[in-house]
Amino acid sequence: MHKQRGFGMIAAIVILVIFAALSGYIVTLSSSQNLGSALDLQGTQAYFAAEAGLEWAKCQTQQTCNPTPPTPCAPATNLTINGYTVAVACTVTSAGTATEAGLGSIYLLTAVACNSPSCPNASPGPLYVERKLSGLIENSP
Repeated sequence: MHKQRGFGMIAAIVILVIFAALSGYIVTLSSSQNLGSALDLQGTQAYFAAEAGLEWAKCQTQQTCNPTPPTPCAPATNLTINGYTVAVACTVTSAGTATEAGLGSIYLLTAVACNSPSCPNASPGPLYVERKLSGLIENSP
């Protein structure tokens, strides 16, 4: 009588292939989650850098930081804050000509922070992070 052998070997190979595929999936999932966490942290840091740039621009419209009127709205400026490039812009939206009594100049302040040397980046990569903040401020006469 002839006995067949080898079925156990095939089952073991199938189980090893399934475990290898499952291990590969777990490693990919873990690295994706780590990358997502790192990008989330960088996004938060970019947000705070943009907020600092906006505060810097706000200070430029006040006489305490810029005692030489009549140009308290600083031109577009690039700052580096904690390794993030921050592009700050100021635009005069109303130069004190509003009908309300005592209304001064109104400035639109914009700060764009990113983890690239040029901000905003026209061709960002997969690890590019950018945050943009803007606000209006009145400088009373």
